[in-house]
Amino acid sequence: MSKKLSLRPDICYMLGVAQFGRDEPSIYIISRIDDVIERFVKIAMGSFKIEPSKLLSSEEEGLKKILFYNSAAKRLMQNALKDKERIFKYRNDYSASYFAGIYDSRGMLDGKVVYLGRLDIVDIVILERLGFHMAGRGRVRNSKEFMDFIMQYSAKAH
Repeated sequence: MSKKLSLRPDICYMLGVAQFGRDEPSIYIISRIDDVIERFVKIAMGSFKIEPSKLLSSEEEGLKKILFYNSAAKRLMQNALKDKERIFKYRNDYSASYFAGIYDSRGMLDGKVVYLGRLDIVDIVILERLGFHMAGRGRVRNSKEFMDFIMQYSAKAH
C-alpha cells in the first residue's frame, strides 16, 4: 500500500464505521444491522483488496462482528483520522460518508432526533463547523438536516 490513503467516499465511510484492535493490526465492525455489515465487507474486499477467506466473523446474541488483519491499512486509516479536521472540513461527499459511517456504527434515531455515541472532541468540532449543532449526550439539534446530509451514504438510514 502507498504512504497515504487514497480517499473516496467508501474509504471515508470505512473511517467512520471501523474500529481498530489495540494490540494487533485488526480492523473490525460490530453491528446487529446486516446492511451495515454487508457494506463493511464490500468495502474491505473492494477498496482494501481483502480476500473473503481473510474476513473473520462471529455472532453472539444477534451481534455480529467482522474482522480482518491488515497492518498497512490500519496504519493508513489511523493516519488519515489524525488529519480528519482538515479532510472533513467541507460539506461534501467525503464528510457525508464519514459521518454516515459514524451514524451506522454508533448512532441512532429516536423519533426524529439523531444521537451519535462516542464522539471525540474533534468530531464534535467538525460537526459544529459543518453546521450540525450538538447538544448533550451526542444529540444532533438539527437532526433532519443531518439525516438529509448522510442519507445517500448511510446503510441503515434507508
